Amino acid sequence: MEKYTFSNIINMLNEIREKKKNNQNITSKLAQEILVDICSYSIYCDLSMQEEWKESIRNIIYNPITDKEDLFDDNYNIANSIYNYIDAGRIMKTYFETKSWKEVKRVVNNQCHTIYTFPGVVDLILKYSLIKDDFLKEFNLSEDIKKLIKKDI
Repeated sequence: MEKYTFSNIINMLNEIREKKKNNQNITSKLAQEILVDICSYSIYCDLSMQEEWKESIRNIIYNPITDKEDLFDDNYNIANSIYNYIDAGRIMKTYFETKSWKEVKRVVNNQCHTIYTFPGVVDLILKYSLIKDDFLKEFNLSEDIKKLIKKDI
């Protein structure tokens, strides 16, 4: 995620919006790089969800809104989604490579989530991952939080 700064993502989204507006072929080196990185985590998803993981992030990146009034919110939401996919992917990858919940917890702690950002990552893990039940148990998420997160799935 370090190489994908918020300002780089905003510039990428503005480039995509401009090309969409002008009916040009939508290409972006950064968008393609982000897409390749995030799609590489699909191998850690439930087999039946791997293509949806890829398609979902592709749609998030390549379909930003063009309404000028909502650009700030759209930019924030897309950047947040990109970061959530990267973080969820890293969590799944860490578990499958190490089989260690201690290592997964170290990765999560290093991601510096807040009460506002962590649910987005948990949401992705619950929707796409094979480790969802163990993840909930290992992180001792309360029943209220589980209900809140699962409500959006």
